[in-house]
Amino acid sequence: MVRRTSALTLIAALLSIQTCQASIVVFAFGNKKAIIAADSRATYGDGSYRDDSCKIGSYKNNVVFAHVGIASFRMVDFMAEARQAVADVTSQPRLPGDNRSIAERSAILWKDRAVTALQALGLQQLSALINQNGNPELSAFMFSSVDEGTQTISTWYTTVTFAGTPFGIPMLDGKVEQYGVDSDDAIKLRALGHAQIFWEYFVGRTERAMSWRKQTQSSQSPPERRLEETVAALVEFTVQNDSQGVGGDVDEVDLEVNQGIRWLRRKAACASPGEEPVAPIDEPR
Repeated sequence: MVRRTSALTLIAALLSIQTCQASIVVFAFGNKKAIIAADSRATYGDGSYRDDSCKIGSYKNNVVFAHVGIASFRMVDFMAEARQAVADVTSQPRLPGDNRSIAERSAILWKDRAVTALQALGLQQLSALINQNGNPELSAFMFSSVDEGTQTISTWYTTVTFAGTPFGIPMLDGKVEQYGVDSDDAIKLRALGHAQIFWEYFVGRTERAMSWRKQTQSSQSPPERRLEETVAALVEFTVQNDSQGVGGDVDEVDLEVNQGIRWLRRKAACASPGEEPVAPIDEPR
């Protein structure tokens, strides 16, 4: 866990191997449902990559999370930290008057720990990470959870960004914000990371985008399957058209009020401890 890892250990780990992740994460969310899909490419500081990364995680049956940006420094794994943040939040009794969801509290806790870990690296190492990442946003997570009190889905987004060097001291800006939905619970689609292809297909007027949207609208699949297929397809299109940035298999998960977590696609290596095996994608609920 980050809070028990020394700054010297962090720096030594970063010097040993630096891991940055180019990612595409697409998610649909509303008051009662959230669907998340992501690619699997992990890109390293020397330009090499592997396509078996786990960019979506889950905790028990009511929390899912996903990331873009830097994922790990060999000894510090921000995906593991996200899972630990959720575990810590859910194990602590809620204080009187605290109506924040698990997603919100987990996002805040992860943000605080990530800022502490990255701040300890110092200016030289942070600069190297920014150059590798291609922008000052070093790491970002989204968290979705079922709020048992209101029986709705709560979705929060947190980022850690390099904010400059006043007085020669590297500063990091951590932010947490909510992804809200309309009162009529209209499902919204969003993308994190390499989102250019997403926006082309989702709202663009290119020939291929309009053709795909027409096919989607005429699909004979049930409405819930159509949404699942759309989210996964937008990730797949990015993988097909941006082979230098993203790649690998598509993982996808569904979180729904009164239903919990249902994995639609997942690499076996990405299962969380204690979870049941992934059911076939076409198995009925």
